[in-house]
Amino acid sequence: MLLGAVRNRQRFKLGREVHLKELIALSGGVTDTASGEITIFRPPDLNCFTTVAANEKKSQSVMHYKISQLLQGDEPSNPAVLSGDIVTVVEAPPIYVIGGVNVPRPISSKDEVSVSRAVAAAGGLAKEADESDIVIYRRDGKESKTISVDLKKISAKQQDDVLLKPFDIVDIGQKGRARSKFLPALNTEQISRDIFKVPVRIIE
Repeated sequence: MLLGAVRNRQRFKLGREVHLKELIALSGGVTDTASGEITIFRPPDLNCFTTVAANEKKSQSVMHYKISQLLQGDEPSNPAVLSGDIVTVVEAPPIYVIGGVNVPRPISSKDEVSVSRAVAAAGGLAKEADESDIVIYRRDGKESKTISVDLKKISAKQQDDVLLKPFDIVDIGQKGRARSKFLPALNTEQISRDIFKVPVRIIE
């Protein structure tokens, strides 16, 4: 099974030896939300036709690979995938942009993202947006803190364009609407309950 930041998540029925790079290519490649890492979870005692030493098939393991090394042709980064393996192209943690933007949405924290860039990635300011009233909600260990931002001041070089961290919530104020006193509630569940309903592809 291939999951995560790929264009087409799929299950595979393997009729021959297949390597990691081929599976990713068959799934349309990785998406922009990929963090750069791939993990392979291998359950114990796989019943697989692939030639693997007996001691490699007995214990459960999780293997980690870098996408950059895989694309460079690094042979150890392109292992054979066994029937029963769960391959995950790890997604970068999201940053959430909500409130007065045209397309409220999570964006990837893969690259360095500032407040102004996050607003642009969410379709820009909506008509009702109050660009001088932006609040960043940030988890700091067990504590939550807020950071106030004014896009007008950022544009005028009077305030730094704050760099965001994974899981930050950027709430753009809206004119005529009072801001909630509570931290916004978001559904951050990443794994669908229908995960095993992804299509099956046979490789012969």
